[in-house]
Amino acid sequence: MTRFTTSTTGWYPWLTVPAHPDHDPRERLARACRAARVECLDPSAGFPEDPRSYLAPRRDGRLDPHYGRSGTRAYGEALAPRVAAILEGR
Repeated sequence: MTRFTTSTTGWYPWLTVPAHPDHDPRERLARACRAARVECLDPSAGFPEDPRSYLAPRRDGRLDPHYGRSGTRAYGEALAPRVAAILEGR
């Protein structure tokens, strides 16, 4: 999920530009969720800024592809409504 939500064309194109329609990572995840009969939540709308702004800066100035503070915050905010609904039994 982390790579999916921080990836866009031009940043990690090999993860986001499918070589074949069946290789689209969003659709592959949705199909896997359907097959397992579990809900699939796409948090990508919670990440409207440049994907690099959500990554963790390293001491050497490069970016670590894991979430930094803003990425963790955005991810939590994207998931919070669904988690609240689950806890409330909706």
